Amino acid sequence: MSGLALAAVGACVVVLALIDLFLTVFNYDGFTFLAGRYRRGLWRMLRVVTRPLPPRMRRATLSFGSMAMLPATVAAWLAAEIVGFALIRQAGTGRRALHLAEVMKLARQDDQAEPLRRPEERLGQRRPAPPLAIRVARTAGPVVGVVGAAAGLLKMRTPACVVLAAARFGRSRRQLAT
Repeated sequence: MSGLALAAVGACVVVLALIDLFLTVFNYDGFTFLAGRYRRGLWRMLRVVTRPLPPRMRRATLSFGSMAMLPATVAAWLAAEIVGFALIRQAGTGRRALHLAEVMKLARQDDQAEPLRRPEERLGQRRPAPPLAIRVARTAGPVVGVVGAAAGLLKMRTPACVVLAAARFGRSRRQLAT
């Protein structure tokens, strides 16, 4: 993507997040175009996840989830602002990002005779991208781990939400199950 297009996408993300924040916070009738959809999606997902729970546990988990909606919405606005400004910044420089190891390598180099405007020029070419099979394996590993952990939690005899609710109500897990 060209630098100008990247900056335009970043500016759109920033403006949309700011408009949604303004409408959500200062509009008396509750109109919003992003935050409402985001919260509805979170709520639907939470209801689907809590379906297999006993009724009492489900109510407790849904109450925990409803309390988390506001911080989740604020985090989404912050993430949109950060991503938007990062896109604008990356597009405006015409430079490539440096990995932390590359920055450390540059810091260790002693040839300070001629300071460069672009320190990454000292490093030369980037490494070639790994083959597709390796990139897929790097991505699939964590995904399989997360899916396996989620499946394990769903099949657990005592789900994590039961433990949380037991702590909240001051009762044992057996008392909550009955």
